[in-house]
Amino acid sequence: MRNSLSQLSKNEKAQLIHTLSGYLKQGKNLIYYASGRWISEDYYTLPFDHVVLIDRTFRFPFRKKKNVITLGFSAVEATGILQAAGAKFDAFVCINEGLCEGGGYYPINSNWSIGTIMPIMKEEYVHIACPPYYGSGRWKKMFNLPQQARLLGPEDPGYVDPAFFCSCPRYVKESSVWHIRKQAGEPAKFLLGKREIMLQRKNIWDDYAQLDAVFLNFFGEESNSLQQLYPKTQRLWKGHFEDILLFCQKNKIRVLGLTPWMGGKYHRFLNYLKEQEKELPYPYKIQFYHLNKNDFRELYALAS
Repeated sequence: MRNSLSQLSKNEKAQLIHTLSGYLKQGKNLIYYASGRWISEDYYTLPFDHVVLIDRTFRFPFRKKKNVITLGFSAVEATGILQAAGAKFDAFVCINEGLCEGGGYYPINSNWSIGTIMPIMKEEYVHIACPPYYGSGRWKKMFNLPQQARLLGPEDPGYVDPAFFCSCPRYVKESSVWHIRKQAGEPAKFLLGKREIMLQRKNIWDDYAQLDAVFLNFFGEESNSLQQLYPKTQRLWKGHFEDILLFCQKNKIRVLGLTPWMGGKYHRFLNYLKEQEKELPYPYKIQFYHLNKNDFRELYALAS
């Protein structure tokens, strides 16, 4: 049976968060998702104060040896613990999460997953991944994020050799290293009746504190973990916009956060919002967030 946060007592969680905070709130740190249980001796030589390895197959929830920390949780669970600890990372690694074989359930570099991870990454950081592992077309969609990405070579400052993290020659050869600078897009706004509509190319979790509820698509395997990390989150089902408004009315949701879910066709949702303004006045404000550059084109046209 794999480790789970639910298996830890409240005191054990608090102690783990306190311990990680002491190690990771300062210094230069690297995080490696889906690392596998094998711990290379090379990790101890990396130019980082701490190297954090995340994999659900680790036998123990937490272990530390020299500068290497292992967390035996799922990606979202580990991210939640690290976020609570105030950890910030200078480098992110995910090369092979075992999607074809090895027990990987979803791509960690996918939009919804990397979105949950971005809050624990510094404003500028190094991103190490293997694009051909996912396929070139899929990678372009996943790496289409609100950021500036500059490819690094071995001669560049900050470059970290992917060979440190993978023993497969093919994946090492096909992996790339980027310098990332987060860059949110400019917000756009318009009124729909009395409701204020806002659009922004930005990670929704950056504004989580100011939202009364969040609806989004997410992977079912991590649904419970995500809702523990962000309790105001509800699962978004394609086309079920009536349920969204009923939920907002019942719970008096003033500010609602939404992510893409209608396949680019939002006119039915907007018409429903206008039709129900008197009967279902909540939410007063809807904030649409997206990571991919071309999302919400229909709504941006209205804002312009």
